[in-house]
Amino acid sequence: MKFTPQTVLVTFFTEGYKERQAKGERQPQLSKEFVREWLIENNFMGKEGQAVPTMSDEWVATISKRYIELYEKVIGEPFTPVLLSEDEIKNRTEQALQKTS
Repeated sequence: MKFTPQTVLVTFFTEGYKERQAKGERQPQLSKEFVREWLIENNFMGKEGQAVPTMSDEWVATISKRYIELYEKVIGEPFTPVLLSEDEIKNRTEQALQKTS
């Protein structure tokens, strides 16, 4: 399957798909929908003046794991984390923003 930004948003895991479908279970997706659902469940609708709810370390780890899995599915290579200092993060972010403007 060729992944595009559009297909990634609606791509389901094929392994176990038929079994979950037969049981009426929800299909896991390669998308950010699970984060959006969590935000809504925690009364965040993205309206002006709303603050994003505090996320537990466990929830952040879950999100990270899912995004790493998405990266690996789309790119086809293992994700290798790189530990950066705050200054390195700031510099990389600034450089990336300069490229887009």
